[in-house]
Amino acid sequence: DFTCTYSPSLHREVIDLRSAGKGPDAVISAFVTKYGEQILMAPPPRGFNLAGYLVPGGAVALAASAVTLMLLRRGRRAAVAAHAESVPAGSESTGTSPEDRERLRRALSRVQD
Repeated sequence: DFTCTYSPSLHREVIDLRSAGKGPDAVISAFVTKYGEQILMAPPPRGFNLAGYLVPGGAVALAASAVTLMLLRRGRRAAVAAHAESVPAGSESTGTSPEDRERLRRALSRVQD
């Protein structure tokens, strides 16, 4: 029981070809000859049809690479920012101790007065 108006006639053609003694490959060849490659569920992977098989996979791989690079860069920036916040200003970056900074502050206040 077919609800499609197109498939019953194709079904009858397949039955007629099989009744005539043709094998599965001969039936497929007869359909491709009559209707073209679009009758197949998947085109054969040759010629321009290869683009249909390769381009989607390549696009997914390219997008995954771009997202990975973006996440790696964002992670590095976050690590640098976290390190910068954890280090008090002037302590490790200048190599001065808190006592040295206090002595310098007192000396500068005397000069400015």
